[in-house]
Order: sequence, then C-alpha cells, then structure tokens
Amino acid sequence: MAEISIIVPVYNVEKYIRRCIDSLIAQTFKSIEIFLIDDGSTDNSGAICDEYALKDGRVKAIHKKNGGVSSARNVGLDNATGTYIMFCDSDDYVDPTWCEKLYNSIIKRGFYSACGYAIVNGEGEMDLVGETPHFRYTGSVSTDSERLLFLYNHGLFRMIWNAIFKLSIIKTYGIRFREEYSRCEDTLFAIEYLLTKEGNIDYIEEKLYFYTREIADSLTNRIPHNYWNGELSWLRRIRTLMYAYDIDFICYSNKYYSQVLYAVLTALNGITSEQEELKTLLKRVKKVFRTPECKDALKNGDFSDINTIYTVILRMRSSFLVWIFHHITRFKHRYLEP
Repeated sequence: MAEISIIVPVYNVEKYIRRCIDSLIAQTFKSIEIFLIDDGSTDNSGAICDEYALKDGRVKAIHKKNGGVSSARNVGLDNATGTYIMFCDSDDYVDPTWCEKLYNSIIKRGFYSACGYAIVNGEGEMDLVGETPHFRYTGSVSTDSERLLFLYNHGLFRMIWNAIFKLSIIKTYGIRFREEYSRCEDTLFAIEYLLTKEGNIDYIEEKLYFYTREIADSLTNRIPHNYWNGELSWLRRIRTLMYAYDIDFICYSNKYYSQVLYAVLTALNGITSEQEELKTLLKRVKKVFRTPECKDALKNGDFSDINTIYTVILRMRSSFLVWIFHHITRFKHRYLEP
C-alpha cells in the first residue's frame, strides 16, 4: 500500500498533462499512487493517462462521465488507499521533493501541512505579470492559531494542491468536495478539514508547487451563475474556523473584508453580464446587497483602488445604478478604447 495517494482531475489538458505526470513520477518519495481521473475529456488527455498507467504501476487511470473537478476529486477519494492525500491540477507541476517534504512535515505535526507555491505561465516560466507568493514566518509563530492566521493572511490555505491531508480524517468526518459549486470548492474542503482540529498545523516556506496561469485566464472567463453562493459559503465558514481556533476577528478583518469586497465586485460583474430579464438581474443584485457580509464590507472595506463613482453607487446599494455602470463600462471597453 502506498503512503501517499495523489489525485489529479483531468479534463482537456493534452497540452500540459505530460509535464504534470512526469513531475509526479519523478518524486523523490517513491511510496505513492497517482490517480488520473479523466473527467470525460474530448481531446487526447484520456489516452495519455492510459499510456502512463501502462508504463508505471503506480499510475492508475480512471475514466468517468464529465461532472466537474469536484466530482473527479471525489472519485479519487473513493479509490485512494494511501495514509495521506495530496492533490495536483493537471495543468500544473511540482518540485521533485513536493511529496517528500510535505510528508516529513505532516509526520512531524500529524495533521496538516502546506507549502509555498509559484505562479508560472503556460511554458513553465515564472509569471512576471502577477506576484509569485513567497512568505516567511516573522516573529514568533508557535501555536496552531498563529500558524492558521499566518496561512490565512497570506492566502496559503485556500488551495488544496499545496497541502497534504490525512485520509482517515477525511473519511471519518465524511469530508467531500461540494459538486454544486464550480469555484471555492477546494477552500471549503480545506476549511472543513481544519475544523476537525485532529492535530497540529505546519507550513513549509519553500515553493514546491507550480501553478499555471494563462494570460487568458480569470477575468476573461465567464463567472459562474452560482458564484456568489459559493463565495458566501466559504466566507461564512472562515469565521467559524477562526472562532474554533480562538482567533480574534480584529487580527484578520482587513483580509476578510478585502475578500468579501472582491467577491461582491466579481458577483455583480457576473450578474450584470448575464442574458436575463432586467427585473431578474436587479433582484439578484439586491440579494447580494442584502447579505450581512456585503453590508459589512461596503461599510468597512478598502475602496482606495475602486472607481470613485462606482464606490458611491456601491455604498448607496442601488442595484439599477450598478447595472447601468457595468453596461457603460463594458460599452466603453468594447467600442471606445483602442
């Protein structure tokens, strides 16, 4: 039986999948099993998974009907036999010591450990457009509460691919990926795991994971219809998590309000761009404005980088003016700007 089960959801990534699998096979820690969960790919990704499964007995290819990344990861959890679980996205890759160093860390702490990561472009080069996070502990960070606060304030536990988990804890508490959400499902998974408090938290400063970000990613992609519900779920759970570790809200309020405000702005952008009746869209905007989290963020958040006019509109919580502002902005961007 392998000590570590690595779960890799795969969907139409023939451009990157070999690089990902090669980096996993090259791990210095050899007691691993690699689950390639082909989520109904329509390109050659599935065939490439089968190819590697034939070459290396530690690689197991599973093919399923398309159901999304959460569904694929849950299939991986159902099949995993390792003592520990790690996750890797199929368009990313890892350092050869990724498994070894996180394994040694969780053995020492016994519960959860995360590592640093770097952002790379499609060719695997460091992304000079965005910041590549690298954070060091400052001062005395000796308790689990201090470690958790450090990881949260530096955005290092929202992901699952830079961490290692214990499979027995996942199974005991029935922790699963929420298949109804297309975003933040990994954050909710990490939060539910940490809420069990079954051991100690650790962090490795080294960048052992390489996250691929294409230029066309993120803002140009369509924002999911249920985006706000997903964001609201993890934002509410984060307060529960911090309370469980006796962390005062004042210690993370700035980060929290920043995340809520970003979620609000993204949700409004997504809602106002959808092709629905204006009455329906305005109702959905009002629903966002009515949530306590949104009200608090609009009152206490940092608006220094937000358009002054839009800031006034947001604080007025006028759904109709929000709709007008977004449409004028899109028209200007599409037709008037070079």
